[in-house]
Amino acid sequence: MKTIIKIFSLCILMTSISVFGCKCEDLDIKQSFKYAEIVFIGNINDIKKVPSGFKTLQNQLSNVRIGKIYKLDYYDGSYLENTSATIFSSQLRSCDLFFDQNKEYLIFGYIEPDTGFIYSEYCFKTKPISEVTQKDLELLENLKFEELYERERTEGIGLSDSEGYTEDSEGDNDVQEGPNWRN
Repeated sequence: MKTIIKIFSLCILMTSISVFGCKCEDLDIKQSFKYAEIVFIGNINDIKKVPSGFKTLQNQLSNVRIGKIYKLDYYDGSYLENTSATIFSSQLRSCDLFFDQNKEYLIFGYIEPDTGFIYSEYCFKTKPISEVTQKDLELLENLKFEELYERERTEGIGLSDSEGYTEDSEGDNDVQEGPNWRN
């Protein structure tokens, strides 16, 4: 009888304990695009483990080579195609993603303006490029052009395509230095 009471008590205790885990909506690609500040395809070149301040926990700094950029809300000249960036992941943040070295990913993330680190979370549709379909890539291209069009319309940015060219009032194509907006 005592064993049954102990097992019953243990079951009640186990079901009443709050688990600190990542809690978020399962966003699709369109929602992930909307909420992310940066969306790109990148290859993880190097991973460094750094102390977190706790004995058993380490943070991860992933060096990523940026390939194709689909969205960039925060622009200071640091994030360009074929440049490197750092993705920060911490075991202390339950939603942070950890990446594998020498693997290519479709990455949705936030940019921390003080450090320049990119953060990506389980809530976004960040995934290995091997899991990305052609339909996903086509949707990203459409979302990219919709956003550029909307920025051009509302903010007068003057970006007509992803290559940084815009048609001016004379009908010529002028090269832009890059997007010059910041949210």
